Amino acid sequence: MVDSLVKQLNAHMTADSVRLDLLNDLAWSYRTIDPAKGLRTADEAIRLARQLGQLPGMASALNAKSWNYNSLGKDSLALSTFNQALTIRRQLKDSAGMAKIGYNLGIMYFNLADYRQASIYQQDALTFFENKRDSTRMSSAYNALGLTYQYLADYPHALECYLKTLAICENKNDSTGMAPAFSNLGILYKNMGKLDKA
Repeated sequence: MVDSLVKQLNAHMTADSVRLDLLNDLAWSYRTIDPAKGLRTADEAIRLARQLGQLPGMASALNAKSWNYNSLGKDSLALSTFNQALTIRRQLKDSAGMAKIGYNLGIMYFNLADYRQASIYQQDALTFFENKRDSTRMSSAYNALGLTYQYLADYPHALECYLKTLAICENKNDSTGMAPAFSNLGILYKNMGKLDKA
């Protein structure tokens, strides 16, 4: 994937939205294999988006940059950059973009052990995904929120979230989505002293 994107980028030198999209895709792809290169690519995308006056592309570049920071373990920089992307999505009145970034912010706050703040962002994102009936994102959001509640020792809410994740995944015949929920559910039952269910 990365090699193909690099080839396309090298073949398209025009400073336009096509190049911006390629830079954003490449920055996103680097997050798992070379986050330092991902940061440089995201910065190039940010400069181009600014030059083009392209706010959605700027928000995408900031999102990719955030995940590259996250891959490097720089959670506070990831958090700050996600907030910049969220500001742009709000300015654009892009509800879907705000929900996705809110979900990402929930993950960042969770990683920083700020579980209350994580739950606020996760719940807001979940509400949006429910309203849009986006079952794939709903199951992920329920599972993440369940884990956050578990860390807050709010076991009844954690249990409710995991069971909702399992119901959604079962309805979609999604065994891949069920695996983390079952794992988290087993840990929850152990924490609740219900070893027979774990």
